[in-house]
Amino acid sequence: MTAALERAGDNRPEIEEFLASQQGERLEAARFLVANLPTVDLVTMSAKDLQENLDYAFAAYEDLPWSGKVPFNLFLHYVLPPRVTEEPYQPWRPILFRELKDELKGCRTMTDAAIAINRWCGQRVRFKQTEFRDQNALSTLKSGIGRCEEMMIVSIDAMRSMGIPARACSAPWWVVNDNNHAWVEIWADGKWHYIGGCEPADALDKAWFSSAAQRAGIVTSYMFGSPDDHPTGEAVARKYENMAVINSTAVYAGTDRVTVTVTDSEGNPVADCPVSLSAFNYGALRSLLRQNTDDQGRTVLTVGMGDYFLSAGNDKGRAYAIVHSTPGADTLMNLELTPGAAPPAEFWLHYPTPAEAARAKARFSAGDSTRPVAEYTPQLPDPPQPDFYEPGKDPQLDELVEQSGHADQWKAILQDSFANWHETAMTLKAIPAELREDLFQFMQRTRRVDRLELKAPTALDHVSWAAAHRPRNINDSLYYDYILNGRIEYEHLTPWRYRIASLLSGLKADDPLETAKNVNKYFAENITDDSNRNFGRATRMNPVQVLTARRGKAREIAVAAVGVLRTFSIPARKSTTRSTVEFYDGGQWRVFDPLVEDSIKILAEDNAETETDKEDVELPVKLHLRFVKDGKTFTDWGKITPHFDISRFSNGGWEPLRRTDGGPQGDEIVITLPADEYLVSAGVRNGNGDPYVRTWMVNPQAGENVTITIPFDLPQDAGIFRFEKVRKLESLPGISLPRPDGSTASLSEVVQDHAVLLYFFRLDHEPSVRMLRIINDAAPELNSRGAEVVCVLLPAEGGISLDKALSGAAPAFTLVKENTDTPAYMHLSPAEKGGESYWKLPSVLFLNKGGDVIMWTEGYDLNLGTLLHYAARQVR
Repeated sequence: MTAALERAGDNRPEIEEFLASQQGERLEAARFLVANLPTVDLVTMSAKDLQENLDYAFAAYEDLPWSGKVPFNLFLHYVLPPRVTEEPYQPWRPILFRELKDELKGCRTMTDAAIAINRWCGQRVRFKQTEFRDQNALSTLKSGIGRCEEMMIVSIDAMRSMGIPARACSAPWWVVNDNNHAWVEIWADGKWHYIGGCEPADALDKAWFSSAAQRAGIVTSYMFGSPDDHPTGEAVARKYENMAVINSTAVYAGTDRVTVTVTDSEGNPVADCPVSLSAFNYGALRSLLRQNTDDQGRTVLTVGMGDYFLSAGNDKGRAYAIVHSTPGADTLMNLELTPGAAPPAEFWLHYPTPAEAARAKARFSAGDSTRPVAEYTPQLPDPPQPDFYEPGKDPQLDELVEQSGHADQWKAILQDSFANWHETAMTLKAIPAELREDLFQFMQRTRRVDRLELKAPTALDHVSWAAAHRPRNINDSLYYDYILNGRIEYEHLTPWRYRIASLLSGLKADDPLETAKNVNKYFAENITDDSNRNFGRATRMNPVQVLTARRGKAREIAVAAVGVLRTFSIPARKSTTRSTVEFYDGGQWRVFDPLVEDSIKILAEDNAETETDKEDVELPVKLHLRFVKDGKTFTDWGKITPHFDISRFSNGGWEPLRRTDGGPQGDEIVITLPADEYLVSAGVRNGNGDPYVRTWMVNPQAGENVTITIPFDLPQDAGIFRFEKVRKLESLPGISLPRPDGSTASLSEVVQDHAVLLYFFRLDHEPSVRMLRIINDAAPELNSRGAEVVCVLLPAEGGISLDKALSGAAPAFTLVKENTDTPAYMHLSPAEKGGESYWKLPSVLFLNKGGDVIMWTEGYDLNLGTLLHYAARQVR
C-alpha cells in the first residue's frame, strides 16, 4: 500500500480520500484494489472514479441471483478490477450494469447469465482487425468492431459488471501460423470455463478455436493482483508486483512438464535467471512464457506438444536449446550459460497435426469434456442502430467540410470516428477559421483508436497551443509531424500541452539546444526509471501522467520528454528502436537519453564521415538484407516482410524490435539501427505449419554496413513430421497388394523395397471422396519419388462409383478392396484406450522404405495436397 501511494505521485490525495471513506469488507476490497492498480491508473483515477468502480462491483456481488455463490477472493481478483489488459480506463461499470441487469431477468444460474451476456456482446461487436493499441470496452461498443483482444475486453467487462468472475486468456503466439488469439475464461457455478469474446454460443467451453488451442504451445490466463494476497489456489507460472500469469495449457492440450536447470560455466546453479520458451511467429522467436529460476537454478514449464526454442541469460552469459515436448512426459533440460553465445544457425520446430493434437488432448488434458448449456435463454431485443456519420446529418458540418479544401479526407476522418464523430464535428465547429488547416493536419496524423476516443478539448489543447507558439523558422513538414502531432508512440491521445507548460515553463530557453539540455537535466534528476519494476500489463502513460507520477518505464519517460520539447515548439520524436529522444535544434537532429544527464549527441543520418568530433556523434549501422528463393534473387516484399525480423536479447530471450527505420531499396531491404547486438531471423513453413528457422547474430560497430543473404527455401530433406506419435503403430496393416506381374505381396514385404502411401476411404462418405481426388492428383509426384500409392476401399452401403468419385480421371493409384471397415492399424493398444477403436475417415498412412511412419493423419483436410508434397521429400 505504501508503494502504491508513492506511485500515485501528485494524485495521492485522491487515493487517500477514497480509502478514508471505506470500512469493513469494502475497506479490504479498496485496499486490495489500490495496492494492485498499475501506475497509470493511480495517477489518473479520481476518488469519484474509484468509488464508482467499488460501488457497482459490490452491487453486482450482492444484489443479483447468484450473489453469495462467488467467493470473496475470486471477487477481488476477477470482478473488482477496473481494467482487463492495456486499454485506457473509462467508467464502464454504470453503463454496462444498467444495460444488462434488466436483460438478464429470468437467468437463475451463472451459466445462463454468462451465455446471455456474451450473446448481448456479440449483437454489438464483430471482428475486424484494428491496431496495436487496445480500445476500451466503450470505444469498441461505439465502433461495433474490434480485434480478438478488444472483443475479449468487452465480454470480460460485461461479465464483471454482472458479478461473474472473468479473466483474459490467450495463446500468446500460435506455433503453426503467424498470429495469436485471446479469449475469455469465466467462473460459473463453481468452475472455470472458456468462451470466445463477443462470439455467441449455446454452451460454455464451445468455440471455433477449441481445435487450434489443442496445438498451442502455451495458453496463459491473467489474474489481477498479487496471488499471495487472497490466494485462489491456482498454479501461478509467473508473479508480477500487481498481477500473475497462470499456465492454463493443460486445460486445452496435451502437455509435457519440462524442468529446466541453468548453470554457469563451472556447473554452479544460477538463481533468478530468466528462462524464455519461444515459438517462431511473424519472423521472430517470440516468447510464449518467461519464468525465473529458483535458488537451485531450476524452473518448471508446462508446455504443449512439439518443439520449442528454449533460452536463458543474464550478465553471466546465455544458453539455448531446442526442447521436444511429448505429452505426459517429464522432460529434463540443462542450459549452461556462455558469454556471447549465439543461437543455432538453422533448425526445425515440428508440431503435431490436428488429429494428433486431438488424441493427446483426449488422453492427457486436464480439461472437462462436458459443456454446460443454458437452461434459460432470455429474449434479447435487437441493439439500437449505431449513429455513424453520413453527409446530410449535420448541414453546418457539411458546409465546413466542403469549404475546407479537404472534403474527401474530412469525410473519411468522420466516418473513421464511428459513433464518436460528434466530438470531431464539435471541434471543427468550435475552432477559429484560421486554425482549421492546423486541425485538419492534426486529425490526419491520428488513427482510428484516436478518433474513437477523441474529445473536443483534447484536439483544441494541441492545435491552439501549437499554433500560438509555432516557430517562424520551422517548415510545414517538421511542424506538422514533430510539433503539432499529439501522439508520440503507442500512448493514447490526451491533452497535455497546457499542463506541461504550467509545470515546466522554467525549462524553456531562447535556444532550442539549451532547452533540450534543461529537459535532459530535469528528467535525469527528477524522474524515476521503473523499467526494472515487475509490473503487469497496463496502458502506456502519456507525458502528463509520467510527470504526475514522476516515474515510468524508459519508453514512457522518453515519450514524456518528447512531449515537453513539442510543448516548447522544438521538433522532437522518440527513437524508433530505443528509449531515447531525437530533436531538431534548427540546423540538425540530435539525440539524448532522458535518464542520463548531459547525454546529447549529434544524430548522423547516415554513416558518412563528419567534421564533428566522433564522440559527439551517434553513427548508425545499416543492415542490408538480401533474399533468395530457388537460387534466385527474391523480391516479393509482401511475402518476405511477415517472415523475418530483427531482435535484441532481453529478459532471457530475443525480443523483436517493434519498429525499425528502413525498407526496400532495389533488390534488398536496408535497415538503419543504432550500433548494438542484434539477431536477424527468418523462416519458412511446411504444409503442417512447422517452421524451418535460420538466424544470424550480428554486432556491428557504429558506421558499419552488414550484408546478410537470407534463403527463403525449405531444405531439400524437408519433411512434415519428426514427431513421436501419441498413438503407436504396433504392427503394419495386414493388407495384400497386387503386383505388376499378377502376384500379390504383403504390405510388410512391399515396404522393404519402397515407400507406400495408404489411403483408407469409403465411396458413401463425401469427405473421403473429396480427398480421393487430392490423392489421385498427388500420386504422380509421389510415384516419381519412388512411393507407391495404394487406396484401400472399405465396405459401404451405396455410395457413388469410383469413376464418378474421380470425375472421370484415370486412377493413378493401386486399388485394394477390403472386406472389413476396422483395419488392424486403426486400433489403439489396450493400455492407451482400453481396446476401443479410435479412428476417423478419410485416413492417410504414409510409410517410408523400411516401414517408418512419414505421415499419419485422419479426417478431412483440404491442405492434404501440400502436406503430401512436403512428405514426399522424406522418401528414402
